[in-house]
Formats: sequence, C-alpha cells, structure tokens
Amino acid sequence: MKHDVQPICGKCIPSKEEKSKVMLHGFYTPLFVPNHPWTNVSMDSMLGLPRSQGGRDIIFIVVDTLVKWCISLHVPKPMMQHIFLIFYLKK
Repeated sequence: MKHDVQPICGKCIPSKEEKSKVMLHGFYTPLFVPNHPWTNVSMDSMLGLPRSQGGRDIIFIVVDTLVKWCISLHVPKPMMQHIFLIFYLKK
C-alpha cells in the first residue's frame, strides 16, 4: 500500500504547500497538568433538545481534565445563566 500511496501524495502540490505552512519546526508547548482534581475543568452544553416533563431542555456537562470524571446535569434554560455565573465568578 505504501508503494501505491507515495507516488500519489508526491504529485499533490496543494498537500506539499499546506504541509510547509502548517508543520512548524521545534518543540511544542506542553499541556497544563493540574495538581488536584477539579482545578481545571472543561464545560459544554447541548442545546435545542426536546423539553422533558420536568421542563428541562439542556444537558450541561462538566469534565475534570485530570482524572476525566464527568458530571452531566439536565437543566432548564433559565438555570443555565446562573450556572455560568457561578463557574465564571469563581475565577
């Protein structure tokens, strides 16, 4: 397969041009590794879901980047403003 793919990639001029711009030489910056759980979190939300019987239509997800624990909350839309304020005011 290598013998079939190499000649095709070698003739592809756009691929060569993009590689020269994208592939930078040198060391990459290492990612931050937290010392304690829940000091560095990633947040996401899924909007536009059908409303449940309890009136909840958003799934809010918080992931701890150190140990990859996940909390998912099924919340109503008005509560999302309060959740974001709580997380951003602590920083």
